[in-house]
Amino acid sequence: MQKPSLLLFNSKQRRRTITPIFFYIKKSKISFFVSKKYFELEKSLISHLCQHEISILMLAEAVLMATSKPLWYTVFSPDYVPEKILFRDRQLKTLREYVNDSLTHFYLEGPKSTGKTVTVKKFLEEVNQIPNHVSIYMSGDRAIMANFSKAVERAIGRKLRFLERPFHALQDINAEHIHFCIDDIQNIVKYKLFNPLLQQLYEACTEYNKKLHLILVGTIIYPKFMRFIRDDVQSRYRFKPILFEFYDAMEIEAILKQRLDIIGVPYDDAAIKFVAAKVKRLIADLRLGFDILKNACEITQGQKITEQIIQQAWTRTKTDYWKQQIRHMDEHLCILLLSASVVAKHSQDQIISTQQTLELYRLYCRLNEIEPLYKTRLSWAFKKLEELGWITRLTKYSKGRYGLDVTYRYENNPATIIAALEELAYDPAPLEIQVATATQQPEKMGIDRKHPNLTYVS
Repeated sequence: MQKPSLLLFNSKQRRRTITPIFFYIKKSKISFFVSKKYFELEKSLISHLCQHEISILMLAEAVLMATSKPLWYTVFSPDYVPEKILFRDRQLKTLREYVNDSLTHFYLEGPKSTGKTVTVKKFLEEVNQIPNHVSIYMSGDRAIMANFSKAVERAIGRKLRFLERPFHALQDINAEHIHFCIDDIQNIVKYKLFNPLLQQLYEACTEYNKKLHLILVGTIIYPKFMRFIRDDVQSRYRFKPILFEFYDAMEIEAILKQRLDIIGVPYDDAAIKFVAAKVKRLIADLRLGFDILKNACEITQGQKITEQIIQQAWTRTKTDYWKQQIRHMDEHLCILLLSASVVAKHSQDQIISTQQTLELYRLYCRLNEIEPLYKTRLSWAFKKLEELGWITRLTKYSKGRYGLDVTYRYENNPATIIAALEELAYDPAPLEIQVATATQQPEKMGIDRKHPNLTYVS
């Protein structure tokens, strides 16, 4: 593919940032990128559009509008910062009190989804409105220096020059106070580059007469976090911990209603109370509530949200969650999980055995022309599923076709897992037919009539 021959236009419609659309010419097709999405058009279609006085610019703008997501995708995303942060006034007040004190640095600690990131982003937005103050936000990742360089480039408004160190580029910031925030510190605090980053950042700000205000955000409790900081670095930074606690059910309900009011979607109070209670009872993760309401808005397309809609959205949310987990698994692990799910669906108390599961596994591999794993690799696959929490080992029963037969308890809802696997192109229909046939004729899968959850060996 050639380099971009033309930057068609920059559009701000329905987006906060400028979205470039790049135009490419190939042998028989014309391609362009819209907001990181790839599209192709035949040259014959282009000529047809030109005859009707439809320019590439108009077509690209139409594609941009068609691929733009509705407002609820933005409002329910973790990166969205509302105008008012609910139930975090105390933490914001503490940050505001020390806005001009460069000797005090902050460490924001607390469990996941307790409002740490949205609170610090709100504070950084306020800092940018203060004269002679500037904020730099950096997300925690293993690529520490690469993320730091990108954060500095956003602050100075240009790309780093060749062989230019990001610490030296801090002198181009036209502000005396630099508020530097590193989010998700638990992902990078154990790496060797973390302490040198803090040390060189302090030395660069001192050299260029900048007052540094460091804000670290993480899930590690404060005493344990200080073990990762070297003594020479601790002597230059005086950290003040700010604690974030879990939201209760009433606070979760108020936050969810605030986001729905921003979108303008009508709702039943009972439906939102149901979501808040379910989120608090399960994992107290506010992002789970956001996902449920986002799916509810997608189902209703902006219409009133009721308890029935919430039930449908909850089912879709669970399926999306399992799909996300399954995508990172090996193909054979997915097939084995599908086989175990089908067996658990048709058994009592969701008890499965290795012989029944492996019979379905080999059947699926044979129907889809996939080379099955060897016996030792299959044993490893069962142990891997157990490590991931899909199944729990119960007892050894007897010697079957594949050696010692082991019984497991299936720990999740098999119908939900089967639906997620089916959406990822793993067809359970042949396995369902095989199990249904074996239930009527147990000898086909070696099922004991008295104990249908266990295998029968003559």
